[in-house]
Amino acid sequence: MRMTPIKKVSEYVEAIYTTHTYKGDCIYRGQPCLEPLLPKIARRTMPAYSEKAEKILFQDFRTRSVGVVGPDNRTDLEWLAIAQHHGLPTRLLDWTFNALAALYFAIKESPGSDFAPTVWRFYPQPRDFIDPETTEKPWLLGNAMVYRPKHVASRIIAQAGCFTLHAGLKHSNAFIHFEDVPKYRDRLRKFDIEKSAQSELLAELDRLGVNEATLFPDLAGICRHLSWQYQR
Repeated sequence: MRMTPIKKVSEYVEAIYTTHTYKGDCIYRGQPCLEPLLPKIARRTMPAYSEKAEKILFQDFRTRSVGVVGPDNRTDLEWLAIAQHHGLPTRLLDWTFNALAALYFAIKESPGSDFAPTVWRFYPQPRDFIDPETTEKPWLLGNAMVYRPKHVASRIIAQAGCFTLHAGLKHSNAFIHFEDVPKYRDRLRKFDIEKSAQSELLAELDRLGVNEATLFPDLAGICRHLSWQYQR
């Protein structure tokens, strides 16, 4: 069933409910342009992927941030979650259990001529989730899986955040697109958002309490929200 691009929050909510045929929670990802579901470290805007370089980057982050984050007694998965939420290129891809938050992330800024906001929905089954107690080395996974992190950062709490943890292809410096994983493909759905409706959608979401201040609960988030209100 092909839907016309969504122009109102009410249309979005209706589309979510009328196409929800699974029991249980879904996760959502908002994207501002038509890009594959790949983690930042594997995207075309980054240098060619190298597992060795990834591990060096990750270790450097741990070494240099421990004085800010606190004692180094977290697992590699927890450190990855913290790094991801502060902008480091990792093999994690951001998702959320909050459908309205995903819509906000899809439309909150226009990257340019390629602006084509989209929300992806994925229905994970229990076996798709990582067991953080037994997964010690994130880069040893054979398949992409869903990781629901501990509340190690305020943004994770505010955004109802979770991740997909992606696996590199064997004998290749590449990652498979999440939408191309055979066992996940049938449980994914894409919702197109009308790009010309960006301003009104942002205003509607703000009236519902979904904005920079609520999704980024720090001084920077408050200031970005106030600046947006001032410019309006």
